[in-house]
Parts: sequence; structure tokens; C-alpha cells
Amino acid sequence: RITVDEIPAAGHSFQMDEGQPAFLDVLTEALEHDGAHRCSAEITIERRERRLHISGRIAGELSQACARCANEFAQPVERKVRAVLLLDPVGGDEEAELEAADMDESYLGGDVVDLLELVREQVLLALPHKPLCRADCRGLCPRCGVDLNLETCSCEDDTADPRLSVLAGLKIDES
Repeated sequence: RITVDEIPAAGHSFQMDEGQPAFLDVLTEALEHDGAHRCSAEITIERRERRLHISGRIAGELSQACARCANEFAQPVERKVRAVLLLDPVGGDEEAELEAADMDESYLGGDVVDLLELVREQVLLALPHKPLCRADCRGLCPRCGVDLNLETCSCEDDTADPRLSVLAGLKIDES
């Protein structure tokens, strides 16, 4: 957390990595998974008039569970960080109209910038919605739970929906 008044005119740079407990806590909370995260963030904040320009980069590997087989794997992540925070409402008037350029900006409610929250948000945006250990992951057998990437199971491949079994006895007259 940094207060706006602490940001010098030349800007301020921050380095974060998984060795810092607060940063590691943010990664663990965002991913809902504590694992061997190897990630770093480089963030620069510059103050220009009534705006804060935030730029930087997040890169590394985050430990995730595969959505198909539930095995843990290292998910590469790399994301450029760009944000503009307004220090006061547009023109100081609550009824002012926003212009197209204002749509990429957010209003900073208060005088404190929470960099960890910004990093958490950017990490979540950098991750896929459905993390897969590999593109051709076969997942788990829905009946016995065997990891189909490692072995085959002896379950019958009955893909018919049991609710449609009544229709199996119907015959179609093709005359």
C-alpha cells in the first residue's frame, strides 16, 4: 500500500516476488491453491497531474490444478500491467459526461493505492478460465476415477443416456 502523497514526481518502482509473504499470500488467495509459485511483479507508478499511471509486468509460473485430471502443474503466466487511476472525479462534477478516453481509467476512491490488489487482479486476468496440464489431457474416468493419462480403465463404454433406454425398443418402419 502506498499513499498518493508518497509518490515522487519522478515515479516509484516496486519489485515483488514469491519470497515476500504478502505477495505469496495474494497469489495463494487468488488461485485458491498454495503450491510452488514462482512469480514476480515489477510495477512503476508515476503521478501526472491528477492521474496515476501504473505500468509493469508480471511473469513466472503459478502452481495450478488441471481442470480435467486434477494433477498439479506449473502454469506459465506473463502479463503487461497498464492502469490509469484518476485522483478525483472527472472535472470534480458528479454529473460530468465521460469521454471515450476516460473509459480506460478508474477512479481512486481515497488516497491509498493497494498494489497487491492490483497484482491479484492482473494475475487472475492472465490465467486461463480452464487450466489444463496439457492440451490433450484425457482427464479422469467418470466411473472409477482413474487418471486416463496414465492408464486405461476397465469400465464399460456405455455412452447411452439411461433416460433414453425406453426408445431402444422402438422400430422404424422404412417402407
